[in-house]
Amino acid sequence: MERKECEIILRIMNEVIDAGHMERYYTVLTDLVYSLQNRQISNNILELGTGYGHSLVCLALAAKAIDGRVYTIDNDVERVNRIARPTINKFDLQNYVGFIEGDTLSTQIIDKLANFTFGLIFLDSSHLQIPTLTELSTYSRLLDKGGYLVLHDTNEESVKHALSEFLSNRGDEFILALEFIQMPSLTVLRKIK
Repeated sequence: MERKECEIILRIMNEVIDAGHMERYYTVLTDLVYSLQNRQISNNILELGTGYGHSLVCLALAAKAIDGRVYTIDNDVERVNRIARPTINKFDLQNYVGFIEGDTLSTQIIDKLANFTFGLIFLDSSHLQIPTLTELSTYSRLLDKGGYLVLHDTNEESVKHALSEFLSNRGDEFILALEFIQMPSLTVLRKIK
């Protein structure tokens, strides 16, 4: 799929979900995935928190363009099956997405992904401080050097505190690549060690 094709689908998607304010956010996500293409890092993408699948569509469109794959985890199986899966199917992206049902912090899921590496990890799940900090600590170890760790909703106090604590412990491994403090807030870290 050509980049222009992705941009057209993203515009259509914006109209469908009436989220014009999200255009910059979607563009950043797809640009980050595209940047993985010519580097010596994995084309695998991990999304923690499928939700309604809006971010997943962006990630999957870009993954398709770079011959990558998105693995997405969510414990709300009913919502994923009712909304996210049909959205992915509507855009014919089902071959580029692996749905994983369950809690992001369950031992079974962590073990299942232990042998994977990812070029991009996108966190948008619980938004609670301790679970977010635990996800950051657990899943950042699966991120390739040079890969991106992306957090959504970093304007929420609990997410902000989790990120701050994570960086106080492992900040020498990451640099701040991008930060949007306006809605929707987004922080992008790049792994350097």
